[in-house]
This record gives sequence, structure tokens and C-alpha cells, in this order.
Amino acid sequence: WLSWSHPWFTRSNEFTLTLGMEWKSANLISYYYGVREDEAFKGRPAYTAGSGTSTFIRFAARHAFSEHWHLVGMVENEFLSSAISDSPIVDQNNVATFFAGLFYQF
Repeated sequence: WLSWSHPWFTRSNEFTLTLGMEWKSANLISYYYGVREDEAFKGRPAYTAGSGTSTFIRFAARHAFSEHWHLVGMVENEFLSSAISDSPIVDQNNVATFFAGLFYQF
């Protein structure tokens, strides 16, 4: 896993842009996205994956309402490696993730 982040701050806000990549072994990808011969059927052929590297871009933000209360949010788009997206059980080549939360910091 390798990433680069660039944070910037205002008086009560924090923003972070992150670019990164994650390598996954052939064993890991085949375990989650592979199709064994005994699981294959018409329309879902057997599939054994190789290793692959997925990339992502993430934007995160935090707003401080007070010294203790914070609102956080994150949006991320992961671009799946072809070892994952070529699997017959995967129908997209990217995964979008959104998160929002409120937390109290002691």
C-alpha cells in the first residue's frame, strides 16, 4: 500500500486529498474474486486471478463545531485492477465510497 496525501487547513476546517495504490497478491484476489471449477456454470466461467494493483483518489474533510465536536466526511473512488475487474463475479471496474460522521473528541 502506497499513498501520498496533501492536507490543508483553515481556522476550523481540515481538508486532505490522497492519491494511492494497493497491490494484492494472486492468492488474495483469487480467494475473493476467483471462481473455482466446481463453482462455474454457464454465464459464470471458472476464473483464477493473478496479482494486481488498484489505485484510488480520496478527499476527506473535517469541520470543528467546537473544541470537542467535529463533523467528518470522505469520498473515495477506487479503480480496480484488471485482475479483479476481469472476474466474472465483478461487474464494475471501480468502487465509490462515501462516509459522513459526527464525533466527540475528549
